[in-house]
Amino acid sequence: MTDPNTAWDFDYRAATGMLPADFPFTALIMAAILRGDSANRRKIMCAFPAVAADLTARGVQLPLHSRLEPTAAQALLDDIELAMDGPSPALLPRVMLELRLKYPEAWQALTAKD
Repeated sequence: MTDPNTAWDFDYRAATGMLPADFPFTALIMAAILRGDSANRRKIMCAFPAVAADLTARGVQLPLHSRLEPTAAQALLDDIELAMDGPSPALLPRVMLELRLKYPEAWQALTAKD
């Protein structure tokens, strides 16, 4: 048995409290996309691109991902994360230029001013 005072305790209690309401699974995914922080939203949208597309079609403005395919955005952001964790920070500008050329639409959406 795990310690009930963990960081996930509140989340666990909230999740079990939602069970009696019998929400449809897709509704829970939509709520997670709408409420999630940017990192979690990105993961959920990549895992459920059809649900993300449905929200966008309904006019919901989702940052970054409403303007491009979630898989392209995920690939770009993953590569940026790898580059930032790389062995040589001096190579970062060159790597960023390569990523800009590799993912032009994703780069444009990522750097666009709303």
